[in-house]
Amino acid sequence: MSARALVVGIVLPLIGLVLYWWFVRRVWNVGTYGAMQGRWMFGLVLVVAVIAASLWLESRTGIVLLAAMAFVAAGDIGVAAFPDSWPWLLVPAALVLTGAVLGRRFPHPVLGIAALAVVAASALFEHPPWDNLHVGATWLLLPLAASYTVASSLPSSEPVTATSLAVPAALAVPLIADYGWTAYAPLVESERTLGPDSWAWTSTGLSVAAVVACGLAAAHLGKRPT
Repeated sequence: MSARALVVGIVLPLIGLVLYWWFVRRVWNVGTYGAMQGRWMFGLVLVVAVIAASLWLESRTGIVLLAAMAFVAAGDIGVAAFPDSWPWLLVPAALVLTGAVLGRRFPHPVLGIAALAVVAASALFEHPPWDNLHVGATWLLLPLAASYTVASSLPSSEPVTATSLAVPAALAVPLIADYGWTAYAPLVESERTLGPDSWAWTSTGLSVAAVVACGLAAAHLGKRPT
């Protein structure tokens, strides 16, 4: 086992755990509604850490780590946008399988990360009449692009691959979790808006920038000799 891969496998989940612990502690000092929205700024620490770790790893092994981070940065991993009929749940499963097959036959990790950037950008369309664009991108494009990107990034070393598969569980929690009781019982009813507000532009912009940064790092690693 590579010593660098071992360090990355330990440090990255530890950073995610510390960040989540810090978010939870900060909830008690929220004070005003929306104060926790700034957590995305600190979430960029995870993106920087993953990119630095992938560049530090040997050869091209870190590309699969970037693929996993791009999947997390695309956002809305746990969105509840599935139809009520359970057979429809087979659709994302089929898309994952299709993406994996295409990724092995036509491996282009940067192309997959570009598709994940489109998913991240679709978060701007959360309000009618364009909200179906975001739902469709999350439900249809996200599983296809994520599996394609990861499959395109293989083969890699076994420790790095294992770390990459654990990244969504280890790093997504501090970014997508709802913090504080206001997430479940707001004091006032939210106003209906026709378009994205300033926070939607900020959070979406950060998501897209994070995915693009992963893509640029993957393109750089792709030039390294195997």
